[in-house]
Amino acid sequence: IRRPPRSTPKPSSAASDVYKRQLQDDADPEIAEMVRLTLFSLKMRDIHTGDTKDPATLLEALQTLLANSPKTPTLFESARVAINVLQQTGHVAASNEALDQIVSAFRDHEDERLAQAAESLALQGALRNFNFLVNAVLNPEVEGDAEAMIASATSMLNQDANASKLVFVGRAAESLEYSGNIELAKTLYDMLGSVYGQHEDFQMRERAQELVENANKRLGLIGQRLELTGMISSGQEFDWEAYRGKVVLVDFWATWCTPCLLYTSDAADEGLGVDLGGRRI
Repeated sequence: IRRPPRSTPKPSSAASDVYKRQLQDDADPEIAEMVRLTLFSLKMRDIHTGDTKDPATLLEALQTLLANSPKTPTLFESARVAINVLQQTGHVAASNEALDQIVSAFRDHEDERLAQAAESLALQGALRNFNFLVNAVLNPEVEGDAEAMIASATSMLNQDANASKLVFVGRAAESLEYSGNIELAKTLYDMLGSVYGQHEDFQMRERAQELVENANKRLGLIGQRLELTGMISSGQEFDWEAYRGKVVLVDFWATWCTPCLLYTSDAADEGLGVDLGGRRI
């Protein structure tokens, strides 16, 4: 008669925790770091799978990890993954807090590459947060926070007015303008003009000036009487007065614009042309 094999007793939770703590404090720094990162990865997995609902557990683990572990490139990459996990699971505020923790830990690192990576991470976070607020304002199905959006833009530009932020905020202003949020668009355009108007980088200053001037020209047309002159395809003068009181679409196009050329036949069917710089098109 064979005896049934003895089952291996499972270690108690308390014993397991003691064993983990011992490994985290192992005399070999490589083993200790590997164990810390592995345990941290398990916490990220629990958030990702939904086994853990509260992101505070991951934030606490991240804070402990950053405080007690050497600031290595491996640690930076593992910590950065936590930001993505929190974002993907809808924990936006927690992801921002995690980002702040990581940036604070690595921003003044003696390794210039890690310090730059932290600054780049901070920039990505600021742009992402601003983009989230802009999209909320643009979305008619949600109640966006315009004041928070303006505050986010102000904070970004006051810290470091670089080229990426100029492009990002400029595109946001254009999106707001074209969606009818004129006053908010004006606020962002004015902010760009003020911040970059005295910028030490000449090219950046010129780009900002051109952006703001073109925006002011467009915004200045709102509510103003539009005058159009030109020749129709028959060679006669275009009678703009004949269109008064009607809804008229004015399409600006160029010969180098491939999509524009697809619609030129439609314009020709209407018998319209434009006199541009002495050349009839």
